[in-house]
Amino acid sequence: MTPIIKTALVNALATAIYVIAIASFLFYVPKFFVPGRSGTVLVPAVMLLLLVFSAVIIGSIVFGRPAPWYLEGKKEESLSLVFYTLAAIFGITAVLIKNAITSAFAVSLYVIAVSSIMSYMPRFFGPGKADVVLMLAVMFLLLVFSAAVTGSLIFGRPVIWYLEGKKQEALSLLFYTIAFLFGITMILLVFAYLIP
Repeated sequence: MTPIIKTALVNALATAIYVIAIASFLFYVPKFFVPGRSGTVLVPAVMLLLLVFSAVIIGSIVFGRPAPWYLEGKKEESLSLVFYTLAAIFGITAVLIKNAITSAFAVSLYVIAVSSIMSYMPRFFGPGKADVVLMLAVMFLLLVFSAAVTGSLIFGRPVIWYLEGKKQEALSLLFYTIAFLFGITMILLVFAYLIP
């Protein structure tokens, strides 16, 4: 691996780590604001300052080494480093999003299937049809089976990647999978709210 490609990969990973840190910040920051003061100018000001700060950090990571190289006359190396850094960032993003979306949709489809089964349970275990203990056993087994299936879908690939030494990719995939799953849940809640 050439030094330029190695530096590009380091830059891309640093960018990914920074993005994950900012995403975590954005996820947890609403807990710090007082609910009655959400209309203040503080929230938009913090968001704009965070945007400017992020642009400076990512600009420094991506262009910190290529800019001096370009000014020193190493134009080919400079442009190659920028190209490889952007290509690596795109590659990391594409792989994580593809895998995360796949896992999130698989879990969603499985949950819909289990919900369908549970909606038909009263027909199978209605009054006079079965023992309450049997119905509870079936529901508990379905819960255990569901935990195993969804756990495998959500944590399977990240655990394998983590054990293979791809720790950053594993944590990113897990974060994106959970984020996409949350997004799908919110979409379904909106539809459930809108449909009478």
